[in-house]
Amino acid sequence: MAATNIKSKWVSGNLKFYNNSGTEVFAITSTGVSLQNVSFGVSDILYFGDSNDVGIQWDGTNFLISALADDELIEIGDAGATQKSFDIKWYGNSAAGADYLYFDASANLIYTTGIDLQFKDNDILVFGTGSGASGDIQLYWDATDMLMTGTAASSEFKIGASGHVINATLTGMLTVGVDDTGYDVKFYGATTGKYMLWDESADKLIVVGTADLGSTCEADAYTVGGVSGVDFTGAPASITVVKGIVTAASST
Repeated sequence: MAATNIKSKWVSGNLKFYNNSGTEVFAITSTGVSLQNVSFGVSDILYFGDSNDVGIQWDGTNFLISALADDELIEIGDAGATQKSFDIKWYGNSAAGADYLYFDASANLIYTTGIDLQFKDNDILVFGTGSGASGDIQLYWDATDMLMTGTAASSEFKIGASGHVINATLTGMLTVGVDDTGYDVKFYGATTGKYMLWDESADKLIVVGTADLGSTCEADAYTVGGVSGVDFTGAPASITVVKGIVTAASST
């Protein structure tokens, strides 16, 4: 803003500056300094702080907020006893403000309308407050696989809750562990104490309850009761089971 465009005069003990149109742009009064209708040119910088600690400018392409020192903080709102906050709305590319990201201060909620959130390879979404920046759970895509890892040794992942069931459908292969290093897998029934357990350390499928294989079961081998039970090792084509007891096996 060129100096030739500014005129000043005293008004009732206040120093006021006006542009060529007679509009007040800057004033020094007993209550402070006021600015209005002020225009900054390309790369003109508005500084804040005794040492020009923060600068704001338009560089002809981007609007920049720069700091003299690293890791400065920008606060929006007032964190006092009677907290005052702002809703924040960032618009996307669609016309008429159809797409946006919105922070609703009164609801303590961030949501999007028509806006996608993208995490690049190895960018981590962190859950929990434990272990500093690592949190308790980390979720990320490593350019090959989708990984969910826990900071603790025995974190638990649950889907749904009592009275709030969430159905899950898996259309691909489910793999638990890797070859030579597996994990226990347990399925509960509707009766207390009944379950089916794949015991990784014992390499054994344990059924506490009734195993119903139907009237016939195609298999190469079938074992009931371990060593003392019934063990067909001759690769029968079918096995007949009546009330949980193997009654016959046929190779044809």
